[in-house]
Amino acid sequence: MDRFTHYAWPFFEPRHAKLAAEAEAWARDNLAHAHGEDADKICKRLVQDLGCAGYLNHAVTDTHDVRSIALLREVFAYHAGLADFSFVMQGLGSGPIVLAGTDALKKKYLAPAA
Repeated sequence: MDRFTHYAWPFFEPRHAKLAAEAEAWARDNLAHAHGEDADKICKRLVQDLGCAGYLNHAVTDTHDVRSIALLREVFAYHAGLADFSFVMQGLGSGPIVLAGTDALKKKYLAPAA
């Protein structure tokens, strides 16, 4: 069974299926390094890689699309648990600033986090 058949359900829009397919291809090509003993080193690289690929923008934004966040987490966790962890921690860490931060705080912290 295709892991992505559920993206045809009415809950998802075509953009979600497209994002899942893009993330799946990226994860296949880029997450081979995301396994090993040195979790700190791996997570630092993952945050950098996820940010460069544009995926952290989904976790660090004031226009959250929880469906996109959920499907990205599914894809990342399938390939490497630390990839999901690194993705979600960026969102959790920036959440208070997204929700209640001043424009100055958002400018200072959110752009570097994404």
